[in-house]
Amino acid sequence: MVDSISNTLDFRIDWNRINEITSVKKDVSEGIYKGVSSCKVQNKDSTEVECEDNMVAGTDCKLVEEENSGNQLIEHGNELSEDEAEELESKIDGALDQCFFCLYGLNLKVLRAIRKHFLQPPEDLLTGNPIDKFLDDPNLCEDKLSEEARSEPYVDVYCNLYHFLALSEEMSATDKWPGFVLTKEGEEFFEQNAKLFKYDLMYNPLRFESWQRLGNIYDEEVDLLRNDGSKHINVVGWRKNPTLSERVETSRRRSGRCLLMSLALAKTSAQQCEIHELLALVYYDSLQNVVPFYDQRSALPLKDATWMAFCESSMKHFKKAFALKQDWLHAFYLGKLSEKLEYSYEIALSYYTKAISLNTSVVDPVYRMHASRLKLLIKCGKQNMEILKVLSADSFDQSVKEAVTSILGSTDSSSLNTKESCIHAKFVDTKHGGLLLLA
Repeated sequence: MVDSISNTLDFRIDWNRINEITSVKKDVSEGIYKGVSSCKVQNKDSTEVECEDNMVAGTDCKLVEEENSGNQLIEHGNELSEDEAEELESKIDGALDQCFFCLYGLNLKVLRAIRKHFLQPPEDLLTGNPIDKFLDDPNLCEDKLSEEARSEPYVDVYCNLYHFLALSEEMSATDKWPGFVLTKEGEEFFEQNAKLFKYDLMYNPLRFESWQRLGNIYDEEVDLLRNDGSKHINVVGWRKNPTLSERVETSRRRSGRCLLMSLALAKTSAQQCEIHELLALVYYDSLQNVVPFYDQRSALPLKDATWMAFCESSMKHFKKAFALKQDWLHAFYLGKLSEKLEYSYEIALSYYTKAISLNTSVVDPVYRMHASRLKLLIKCGKQNMEILKVLSADSFDQSVKEAVTSILGSTDSSSLNTKESCIHAKFVDTKHGGLLLLA
């Protein structure tokens, strides 16, 4: 704790440059003294630790000494620029947050006791909740996001309360029993966790972390509903329970909108890349014809305008993520989407080749390359010169690629059609697996 407190006070060297810091420091020191002098907190072993008055008084005296030294330097008159003032204000907020954790963060029981008294924001703020409207409005155009105004009433009390409460709670349901998410208890678990971040966003609508974590909550609910549903419920049983499908669609929509807000608030290229990837996966998830929604034999998704829009949205975000950071996963999905959108075969196979080159240890793009080439041969036939050229261009071994290209270059297309017995398409094993080879 000593290290964390010392880190938060590193900004003391700048205090001498703020004209109004005297009053701020006085309020902080008085508030800490009054709040700590008689408090008792519990440590993680449930043993009580009483904060001694003399320790707090010493802290207060130290702040006063810095205050006096700061006043002496202020007289020399250096004013902060706007950016410096914002940076220093951010550091002060961080110091106050650390104070909150020092006072209340020693035991989860303390934070949960606080939560019992602040189950939700005041009713007048919940009425017409803009966060719920943003997440569930069917008429909202997701391409046109606007910022909601900050709620001013009760800001001093609630501005960070629900953020801290959310951070203190266990949010993941992956360690629950199998099928937990399919129950009413599982549904309520996700609702309660989401509420904490939604309440925080009512007071801090521009907090990137809360939008992102709220989106992750909804995304996890979708994943678990689909995974547990495929294991515990067959397609017929799933269709008999419309509530489960509604939960998937609702949480998927909410996850996407939370990520769109996160993208609008992302400041670094790493954050933007991560959000683009998550958004692309959310859209791609809507395209998969897997259980429990489809049995893959008698029912397939309708490839209508909605399906096409999901494909294009997923492709757009994967391309943006790939532009920010070349990752094998981005290239892999770009190849799959190229096939779904019926782009040229060269484009799809080139993405798989790129994915393999970016990470030679993963098998997904290698398997997909084999599968796509086999399907192409079955569909177009092994005597199609153009298809053979496309397949040879993405050989796994460079020497074999050169040999095949040479054979194809010296082979007349007419003789390929008349002398079928002389040219055969087959697959041979190389160090990477099957490879199209003309012999």
